[in-house]
Parts: sequence; C-alpha cells; structure tokens
Amino acid sequence: MNRNPALVAACTGLAILALIVAFLFARTDEQRLADINHTIDAFHQAAADADLDAYFNLMTEDARFLGTDATERWPRHEFYAYCLDRGAFDEAPAWVYTPSERHVDIAGDVAWFDELLTHDRYGTLRGSGVLTLAGGEWKIAQYNLTFLVPNEAAPSVIEAIKASDPPLPEGEGPGEREEPNAPD
Repeated sequence: MNRNPALVAACTGLAILALIVAFLFARTDEQRLADINHTIDAFHQAAADADLDAYFNLMTEDARFLGTDATERWPRHEFYAYCLDRGAFDEAPAWVYTPSERHVDIAGDVAWFDELLTHDRYGTLRGSGVLTLAGGEWKIAQYNLTFLVPNEAAPSVIEAIKASDPPLPEGEGPGEREEPNAPD
C-alpha cells in the first residue's frame, strides 16, 4: 500500500490535537459533581442570605418548587411572586437549611439529588430535586422540600393532615388541576 507520509503525519497530528482538546475541556465526574454540589450549596446560601436574585438565578426558567404544604407547587415565576409578596427575602437570615448528607446521580446533562437538611425550627427535613446543565452551568429545574415523619408518629400526623385538608371541588382529584400558563 502506498501512503502519503505527509497526509499520514497530518491526520495523526489532528487526531492527537483532538484528543488533547477533548481531554482539556472534558469535565470529569468529580468536577461535575463538585459543580452540582456548588450549585445546590449556593442555592441554600442565597436563601440564608436573603439574596432573592441569586436564589432564583440558580433555577431554570421553567423550574418548579414543591414546598412542604400540599398547595405549594409553584412554577418559578409564581414562587418568585410569592417570595416578594410574603417578604421572604426582605432581610437575612431568610430560610436557613443546612445540608448534612447529599446523594447525587448524574446522567449526561441531568442530575438527581436528595439531601438531609437541618432547620432550627423544623428539625430534619429532606430536599430533593433535579438539575440540568445548560450553557455550561448546572441549574435547579425542580426542588422538593419535605418534612420527615417518623413511622411511629405517622398515625397522628395523618389524622392532623386529614383534619386540615379542605375537600376538593367536585370532579377535581390529584393530578387533575390544570397547569398555569407561564408568561411569555
């Protein structure tokens, strides 16, 4: 076989260059995990610091926040309005949740996490959510905050929940509510 040495050298050089560039720009799993943890930690810190803009800038535009109350399922823009109306971020400290344990799973440009949190008034809670990678930044697409109920306390908690649950309107059950339209 008659090969052109200049062509072989050029192709080999380009292949090596491509590998070097890929190596330099590739994020390792450890780096990606560190970036994800940084985003979640910054989210909690922005809440504690009452930094409304930083808090919401860590969320995707179509993010959802699920609070501890059954009625608290907010698209980002509604949650933002709620925080403004309630003055939740008017002064620091605002919401102080301290993570003590976190688990993260990454698949491509999506990461799922759950974490144990400590709060002065509420004790131990669980936060969980989803992050997506867009434009080189991890953003929170969904965050879910839940109270943890010990199994032995569940019967009394269930009774308290049942006693406070208003009846649903006729023909409306869980999952049957219409999703509000996001602003354009």
